[in-house]
Amino acid sequence: MVHLAATHGLGDVAVKRIQEAYFADGLQIADRETLALLLAEVGVDLDEARTVALGSAYADAVVADRERADELGVGSVPFFVFDERWVVSGAQSAWWVLEMLRRCRDQSHARSSA
Repeated sequence: MVHLAATHGLGDVAVKRIQEAYFADGLQIADRETLALLLAEVGVDLDEARTVALGSAYADAVVADRERADELGVGSVPFFVFDERWVVSGAQSAWWVLEMLRRCRDQSHARSSA
């Protein structure tokens, strides 16, 4: 469902709404109709969301995501991947995440300047 939302530029907002629905609202996000309605709330056409929820339109993309997660060693959440090179699992402080983002930015600038 997130892949569908992303095709409309709504991937991030869909993830946020789905998380909110589960953690704050107590909704059953494994229910396909619930997911379709949540995507409709963020701007995806409800009929399109229902079609995707009931079908397998993004199955290959989901399998590829899972395979990539396995390659990275994802075993729990939260899980952070920085610059496709550094991976860390578990909760981290805001300071730590900001520091990693700075390092990625600095190394990216260094690579592009070389």
